[in-house]
Amino acid sequence: MQYTSILKRAVPFVLSATVGFVIASFFVPISAPSLGSKNQSWGKRHECRKLKREFRHMRDENIRLRMELESARQELSELSQPMTYTTEPTSGLAEREFRVVVPSTKGTVKTERSR
Repeated sequence: MQYTSILKRAVPFVLSATVGFVIASFFVPISAPSLGSKNQSWGKRHECRKLKREFRHMRDENIRLRMELESARQELSELSQPMTYTTEPTSGLAEREFRVVVPSTKGTVKTERSR
């Protein structure tokens, strides 16, 4: 008698749990994780560190190139300003003609004559 009362309660529980697992298996994998997951997680961690190193390297290179570009722009702006030279004639020497070459911002060279 005692066994029949236990079976009356245990059988519906086992059946409902089995049906629940079958329904859940449609949405979530029930299988245990494989043993190779440690190697996969180590590989992902290594890949992440590698990408972080590469990102830092690219960021540093980007900063260096921006600074180089800014210095080139400053040099170009300094060279594009007109240069004036004054000469005082020395005693006994004739005044000479000279040329001042001024680079323009468009890549062509202007030549000015002065006396």
